[in-house]
Amino acid sequence: MTLTDAHRWQRHEILLSALGGLTTLALAFHAGPTAAATLSTAVATAIFCLVVVATKNHTTELIQKARFIAAFCYVLWFYSAVKIIVPALGNFPHDETLIFIDEKLFGVTPSVPAQNWSTVGLNELMSGCYLTYLVYLHVCVIHSWFMPLAFTKQFANWIYSVYAVGLAGYLLYPAIGPESAFRELFGPDLRGPMLTPLNRWIVNSGSSVYDAFPSLHVLITFAMIDFDRRHLRRRFNWMVLPAIGIVVSTIYLRYHYAIDLIAGGLLFAAAKWCFKDGEIGVVETGYSDE
Repeated sequence: MTLTDAHRWQRHEILLSALGGLTTLALAFHAGPTAAATLSTAVATAIFCLVVVATKNHTTELIQKARFIAAFCYVLWFYSAVKIIVPALGNFPHDETLIFIDEKLFGVTPSVPAQNWSTVGLNELMSGCYLTYLVYLHVCVIHSWFMPLAFTKQFANWIYSVYAVGLAGYLLYPAIGPESAFRELFGPDLRGPMLTPLNRWIVNSGSSVYDAFPSLHVLITFAMIDFDRRHLRRRFNWMVLPAIGIVVSTIYLRYHYAIDLIAGGLLFAAAKWCFKDGEIGVVETGYSDE
């Protein structure tokens, strides 16, 4: 990252700041300027922007990487805050429309017939696949902090920009997922000895509630696997099959409609077209494992 480049706001910083700023304005209008959701969003966004302003004029690698750590922290905060932002905006779940689209396209939302294949072993496998998303994400993020600065910047600009798009989707078209919205369509809860209850506990404890549309398990997994395809072929080769499992598990575990996955895929394609990052020079940075 050159001196001139370091002085600039990065694309993901602009997008995340815009997301937080516009959300704050919308909250102030709908819930009032002193509402808890308004104040927390304003404060979190202001802190993120202050970190960018305070660090962007420094070119030391450690300080520059602090910018990208701040972006990740802001993404995590915003995701968790969706559950209070959506009601404060006066928005409501659109599950009726999403299941209607699935039924028009497929006759039934796929998670309903998927329960006919349920076994304890498959429950455990699918729960493990679903949890792999969190492991993959955190491994990619932490690994990027220990790589050359050009790599860290490229990863952040790509992944956190895509996150900004996905999180905006949560606010614009919230939904809670097929099992939560239409419990009557499903039989007993999926059972398993270890990974299934662990996955359920993590989802129930850490979910942003209105996180069905679009599927970030699809959008972000596609973004990470594409980044690895371009820059880390060894990790890409390891993660191709788990990535497929992540996508399938979202349907099997009753968290998503098919249209959520389609929307995630389409947003990924749009992001690829809009965010045309240049390839990092392999010879220049020397980090490729090809």
